[in-house]
Amino acid sequence: MTGFPTSYVEDVEVQLTLSGTMTIHGVSKPLTFTVKARQLGNTLGATADAEFKMTDFDVTPPEFPGVAKAKDGVLLQIVLIARELGF
Repeated sequence: MTGFPTSYVEDVEVQLTLSGTMTIHGVSKPLTFTVKARQLGNTLGATADAEFKMTDFDVTPPEFPGVAKAKDGVLLQIVLIARELGF
């Protein structure tokens, strides 16, 4: 992870990147997420976005003849909400 702050400033968005390996359909590939995070009180919210192609993971985009055909590109978004419980 790059760009991760050592501390957060209340209600100020920070941007960072998170890299790892994703495995789909038995195929593993490197994937990097662009992350935006913000702290409000005892809650940290973040969204992480990454784009990839289904065919990179040996997945054929689904097709329903005469109705619809999916494109190869995928936008994966993960939303995280973390809150301190104060135990």
